[in-house]
Amino acid sequence: MADPVVQAETEPSSITFVVAPPGLDGLHDFSLRSLSAEGALFSLTASGAKESFVGGVAPRLFLIHPGVYFPDYQPSIADETLAALGAPGEPTAPEHLAVLVVLNPGAAPQDTTANLLAPVVIDTATGKALQVVLDDGSWPLRAALHAA
Repeated sequence: MADPVVQAETEPSSITFVVAPPGLDGLHDFSLRSLSAEGALFSLTASGAKESFVGGVAPRLFLIHPGVYFPDYQPSIADETLAALGAPGEPTAPEHLAVLVVLNPGAAPQDTTANLLAPVVIDTATGKALQVVLDDGSWPLRAALHAA
């Protein structure tokens, strides 16, 4: 797998999930904004009219580039996933593949973990995304963060 290519931009990128992420049923459109100059920490916020969200607040997740904390993280992305993300008839090319992982906040910052079992996979050319559950069983749901 190629190293993820997600630019550290000040303007958010539009991301469309082919299938709504688990727990966010019915939500497909999101904005992805870099929160760090290095492009290591991101905010993923649901797009849409605020009246459509519970309490008027859009759901937001925090994601990281896994290489910062998990340099050996090289998940195998299924061909079906690459096909679903690419343009019709054209699977995602490796140079357009970005893999980010969702953070699970802890009671204290040092208790925060990363979900390595279900990364968010993005085709940076099409803006399509999927959160996939890896089926090889080698990655944990809650991995402690340790700077590489």
